[in-house]
Amino acid sequence: MRLNIKYMSLSALAAVILAAGCSQGIDYPVTYNVTLDPGNSYIAGEPVRFNISGDVDNLVFYSGEINHQYLYKDRFSVSPEEINSVKLHIDYQPRNGYANGLSVYITDSFDGLSGDYETDTTMIGKMVREGMPGWNQLEYNEGPSTVWTSQEYDISAYASNFVLAFHWHPVLGTSAQRHYWLNGAITADIKGAPASTTDFTGIDWEAIMLNPEYTQGYYTLSGNPGFNTTKPSTAAIMINGCLGLGGGPDYAHNGWIFTKKMALTSISNDTGIAVKNLQTYMDRYEYVFEQPGVYTVTFVGINDNVEGSSKKVKQLTVNIFPNL
Repeated sequence: MRLNIKYMSLSALAAVILAAGCSQGIDYPVTYNVTLDPGNSYIAGEPVRFNISGDVDNLVFYSGEINHQYLYKDRFSVSPEEINSVKLHIDYQPRNGYANGLSVYITDSFDGLSGDYETDTTMIGKMVREGMPGWNQLEYNEGPSTVWTSQEYDISAYASNFVLAFHWHPVLGTSAQRHYWLNGAITADIKGAPASTTDFTGIDWEAIMLNPEYTQGYYTLSGNPGFNTTKPSTAAIMINGCLGLGGGPDYAHNGWIFTKKMALTSISNDTGIAVKNLQTYMDRYEYVFEQPGVYTVTFVGINDNVEGSSKKVKQLTVNIFPNL
């Protein structure tokens, strides 16, 4: 708000200033403008020059490239409509022992383990007896011993609250109880953002062994036998069995390992570059687009002081051509 004070008395002026201070402060409008320099070449890999005129204290630049779009500056999560796909990739390697000692499930309705052994064993036992309600079992082809096989699954429908579970239930017999090594990753393809991949080694896991006879600690992630996530150079998850009857325990191992709940719709917001502040003078700005394409470039001008602030957004469309 600008004040015409030429003919005001001191008392009237004081009243106006007091009223303004009690509302939104004195506003100093941003009066800058940005235009494309007519001498630009608009070729990928070559500078594009923006001419700046007017009065602005601070200037932030959004190039319009992935991760730097003004449209997504306040986006920290996405709706289902903004998800192109979410894929789960798992590499399996069975090791020794009898086949089919592993089951794989996904859900969006599991709250995790409580940490109380009696409560958790009761909860999982009920879950299994009732046929795993709310869980979807993933099929995979278990290859020969010590041979890696790979499977990929579309988990887009579970993106809002994803949980992956492996149930280890090897057969007890004269041979070894089967071991497994597991690697994997989750890749999210979201509109307006690069595909992001989270490796199994970057995921929070929780595990429980249901055998009362187990002596490594029921919730351990570094047990042997049991679940081990501490040797990523070998595998993100090592499920270690042991010898069969006559050389090992007289019970079949029974354990679960879960991812903690994951919101696969979370995303980092897009950011701009601060190209000018109050202490610097600037009448032009240059930026190099490395890839051809059509970009919506955004400049955000801000005047901000103790008496108020003002913002002006200026957008331009820039068509960058290939460097042939």
